[in-house]
Formats: sequence, C-alpha cells, structure tokens
Amino acid sequence: MAEESPLINRFKIHHIPYGLDLNVFKPTDSDKAKLSMGINPSTIVLSFRATIRGLKGLPYIIDALKKLDVNSKICLITFNEKDLLNQFEDKFQILDLGWTEDTELISRAYNATDIFLMPSTAEAFGMMAAEAMACGKPVIAFKGTSLPEVIFHPKGGIAVDQSSEALLKQIEELISNKEMREKMGENALQLAREHYDINTYVNRHIDLYEDLIQKRKR
Repeated sequence: MAEESPLINRFKIHHIPYGLDLNVFKPTDSDKAKLSMGINPSTIVLSFRATIRGLKGLPYIIDALKKLDVNSKICLITFNEKDLLNQFEDKFQILDLGWTEDTELISRAYNATDIFLMPSTAEAFGMMAAEAMACGKPVIAFKGTSLPEVIFHPKGGIAVDQSSEALLKQIEELISNKEMREKMGENALQLAREHYDINTYVNRHIDLYEDLIQKRKR
C-alpha cells in the first residue's frame, strides 16, 4: 500500500485506471453472440487467454479443466495462442481465436462468454478483465495481484487463492448458480461504466493536470 511505504507515503497518490471504448466493449445479446460463433446458446462458455507463459495462469486452468465435472455442455474460447488445449477436444468444444486485433470479434467473444477466467499470478492491471466486465461478464482471478482491485472483488468478479482447486471450485459454483453469475455480470458492467470509460480516463488526466497547474501558479 502506498500509504505504508516509507519512500512515497509523503506524496499524494493519484489513481487513474485505464480507459476502454465502451462503444466497442459493451453488452449484446449473448445467445446471438454464441450462435454467430457456432456455439449452442445452452452451452456454458469459459473464455481466457491461452499462452505458454506461466504468469497468465494457463497451467492452473488446464488442471482445473481436467477435474471439471458439471452437467452443462462447456465451450472454451481462447485468445492469444492456438492448440494449447487439444487434450480437451473430446470433452469440450474449443474455439481458439489466436492473436487478433479485431475488436469486434473480441467483443463478440466476450459477449458469448458466461465466465471469464484470468488467473494470472502476476498482473500490473489486466485489461482483458476490464473488457470482459464492460461486456457484463463475471471474472475469476487470483488473489495476490492487481486483479482483485481491478474486478472490485467480490462485486464484479471473484478472487480466489492461487491454486487450481480454488479456481475449479469457483468455476463450478458460477456454472451451477446462474442467478449469481448474472448478478455479478450486472455488477461488473456497472463498475466498468463507472471506472473504465475512456472519457472518464481522459477527464481524470485533464483534471489532474489542471490541478497541478493551479498549484504551480500558487
């Protein structure tokens, strides 16, 4: 915590989160988004970033998926790298989007999602978590990083201990509890609109610089 640091506790800290274009990252009809991607609307969709870089938490996700035992059909939507989940081809539907800068496709994938997984073990912010929230989706993250603050745990998402068991337990709870999942998604959307709008981001910088200029003049 900044206020506890002997180096910077005498300075005023300004916290300005990243901003998103909420005209791009916004809720749309989830069933239509699923159908457009070849997913049955009754299927539960888990999406996440798939990369061999361990810091993004893929080993935890893989271990949790091995043990996942629910009645619902599951689809996995992955971003970044392809073919890292081939071992699950007989268990889940898998859509590897790979590395893409197509924001319309990314937003559509978020809207097809029921639960966004971001179990990073080290994360300075976590833009994808904020983007998923802006599309009205709950996020599961790990404690011990910036993400619990980013997702406003436990309102816009859930932060769990850094273990595949804790991750699995929370995935299964949100899959089985539709009301909880949807309520958390609604909260996530509201929080994203309040804190991650690009216009708010710009205005906060303007206010900060105007404040600094006024103080300089005095």
